[in-house]
Amino acid sequence: MYQFKMKILNGVNVMKSINKKYLSEQFDRKIIHVRKLEAQKHHQEDMYAKPLQNKRKDKVVDIMMKYCNSKTFYDIGCAEGLFCNLAMSFGAISAKGVDVVDVKVEKAQTQFPGCFFQVKNCLNLNEKNQYGLVLCSEVLQHIVDYRKCLNEIDKILEENGILILTTPNLSQGKDHTFANLDSRSSPNELLNEIGGASFGKQNAIWKFNTRLLCKEIENEYSFKLVEYIKIGAKPINNQTKEQASNLFSVMAFSK
Repeated sequence: MYQFKMKILNGVNVMKSINKKYLSEQFDRKIIHVRKLEAQKHHQEDMYAKPLQNKRKDKVVDIMMKYCNSKTFYDIGCAEGLFCNLAMSFGAISAKGVDVVDVKVEKAQTQFPGCFFQVKNCLNLNEKNQYGLVLCSEVLQHIVDYRKCLNEIDKILEENGILILTTPNLSQGKDHTFANLDSRSSPNELLNEIGGASFGKQNAIWKFNTRLLCKEIENEYSFKLVEYIKIGAKPINNQTKEQASNLFSVMAFSK
């Protein structure tokens, strides 16, 4: 398995031995294709029918209720628009969602015409506006260059704004681990390896140590962790009970 070791150097996290073949535009296009293949099989309402996923959703909603009022809301990886609609019901001034899958964006706009949705890649949001509350839920683990996504979030989150971030805590060590991939694989082959919603054997590109991820974010950006919520489950594979107790992480950062 490829491992990307992290170290903090003068407050900056450095990725060591990163393999450029996974950072190519060609590979990024394959990953977007994987997301479109998932969309043929998987929908937001299906995911939240599962007890653990629903529990995570409820924690996200709890945080949104605290901060949505009078805020502009932006959802990265919005799927069919559930959280944008909830943001408006919690008093947000406006709600915008972006996703790389066009059919999801079209469904979101049809379901929730009071919100605005757009097909966009989170690695290049190209936004002129800034937002008071940004949600990025279950996205980072599916991106090779997750730090580029965080850079984009930093650009669009206004001063004193709130970022809500969720990603699984799947690392079994102190470092993040990268999926064992062949960059020559087809999108269908990649779906079988790293497809989300349990379609893939590895289920994600990155297995994060979320405590380390929080430290990275605080060191590299003007963000401060204000909430860290652990959502546990029964141990799977070779997980310890401690690892399983923090299977899903819901984090909130202030800027």
